[in-house]
Amino acid sequence: TPYYWEMIKKKVASGVIPETNFDLIKETCKRINKSDISIDFLRTHAFYDPEKFIFLKNYMNDLLFYFSTAFSPYQFGWGSLFINKEKIIDGENIGPFEALCKEKLNNKIRNTNADMIMIFISSSDQVEAGKIMAKFIKLNFPEKTLVVIRNPHVDIDNDKCFDYCFSMDNLAPFFKLTQTLFKTTGDTDNIFPDFKSLPLNDYLAPDTVLPANLSFFKDKKSFMTFLSNQQANIDVKGFALEGDHPEIKNLLKNIDESLFFSTSKSMDDKDISDSSRNQQAPFPSNLKMVCWDSPKKRTPFKSKILWELSKQGVWNHVKISQKTESKLKNDLFSFIASNPNIAHSFENRDAKNNFNESDKTWIDSKFQSYSHVEQLPGKPFWKTLEDPIYQLLYLNKTNKKDLFCMRSDQKKPSLIKLGSNIQFYFKKADDLPDGFLDEICKMVEAGGSVDIKYVRYNLERAYLIGYAMENGVIVGNSSLKHPRQEFIERIKKTTRLDFTHFVERGYTSVRPEYRALGVGARLLEGLTKRAGNYKIFSIISEDNLATQKIAKRNKTKKIVTYFSEKVGKELGVWMPEKMIEDDWNLKK
Repeated sequence: TPYYWEMIKKKVASGVIPETNFDLIKETCKRINKSDISIDFLRTHAFYDPEKFIFLKNYMNDLLFYFSTAFSPYQFGWGSLFINKEKIIDGENIGPFEALCKEKLNNKIRNTNADMIMIFISSSDQVEAGKIMAKFIKLNFPEKTLVVIRNPHVDIDNDKCFDYCFSMDNLAPFFKLTQTLFKTTGDTDNIFPDFKSLPLNDYLAPDTVLPANLSFFKDKKSFMTFLSNQQANIDVKGFALEGDHPEIKNLLKNIDESLFFSTSKSMDDKDISDSSRNQQAPFPSNLKMVCWDSPKKRTPFKSKILWELSKQGVWNHVKISQKTESKLKNDLFSFIASNPNIAHSFENRDAKNNFNESDKTWIDSKFQSYSHVEQLPGKPFWKTLEDPIYQLLYLNKTNKKDLFCMRSDQKKPSLIKLGSNIQFYFKKADDLPDGFLDEICKMVEAGGSVDIKYVRYNLERAYLIGYAMENGVIVGNSSLKHPRQEFIERIKKTTRLDFTHFVERGYTSVRPEYRALGVGARLLEGLTKRAGNYKIFSIISEDNLATQKIAKRNKTKKIVTYFSEKVGKELGVWMPEKMIEDDWNLKK
């Protein structure tokens, strides 16, 4: 592409692009020229081959970077357009999106008799593209009424681009406008999208998933009419439902079971929270994903519903809004980083793109307790998919657990499957390979549930250390350690139980990415089998329900509880059932 290469060289010479980027640009250009792949791949069912998808996504990222360089200050990402307005030079920065409007949008509008043109903007990534389209329409078709409908989380500086701007969470003014402009009877049943005229075969997906915003449907009848019309005219496989509806559960129960879908909800939705408390399945089985919008104001964050949905096999996708209060935002980041098996994917809408390097899937390391241990190879595969619709398509072909365990190795490129080859080891501290004790100490500290003052001291003298490895990285660990005498005396004084000749199972830490894969249970089982003549006890806080579940699955029983003044909460003493003596006269 000599034309674009000349554009790049001119931008480097003029200082629009730093010379330090030039070597990277040349390497990118070489990779593009060597590749024989086509984006047509995304329209075939080879799309569902993860390794091929990783390879193609790398190619697409190279293209986006290359064209962002050629058309700088326009920066293209996957589904996004940004403009560095500080570097715009009048008359010299005509981006390809303007050319696209002239070539495609111009003919599309001329060939329709529509009086109103609506532009939907669902994320901040789309604002600049929406404005370019709007300015083109206003200049060339001034007789058309131009309306923008935005996601309530998106701010739009109107800048006289649009005749009207409405928020999706309040469409009553929009319906009033349509009634005024078109002198309708007030019946809005027919004001909803019809996709049969769109070139759906050109979309970069092998199966058709259509959006359906429930705000456009005033009742069950109009919603079901829309679904049946689209099924009759299009080979649709699923729907991505947005917005809210007072009868959402009843509506979803009537959807054809051959269809799959995602739906959006707010995290502080009372209806959802009530369903969680009642332990009722809030959605039918063909729900594959829920996209959660974070609340704008400080509200108690209820994570139980995410856990309940995850147990049903539903994928939770969390969207962090730019308008979410900062303290709540930090709570959400901490929860997401610590619980990837519950909050499976996310979008950080505060992020900004630099060329096509998107930060929307990035969380500051201060929220990631395991950021200081050796990192897992690759990155979660959902970050390579990036688009929630692509995630939905994969969830329909695989399932939540399989997608959760996939990671992308971008360099090879290849797929890594977490949990496919975990190796377990049980050794004395002196027999550990070099550096392993340091890493295990970091893992224990990252777990965050123990006083780290004596961690190394106790591990160096431990009876046995168990750890799990995969892909050359420690993914979980636990130990049987000899409790210090002052600890034994403190428990004896409180519980009247003497653990002098016991070993304590503790310092258990499992990386968040492995917490649904049975690593903790396997470590507990392996340590118990190797305890020799020792009896085992462990201390588990009463609020640590996850560890208690692991203990119960391994036939471990709570024998007593006590209040620890040192940690300020109730703790339980647990033992393997077969090690509990009949004459201990413990409370049931």
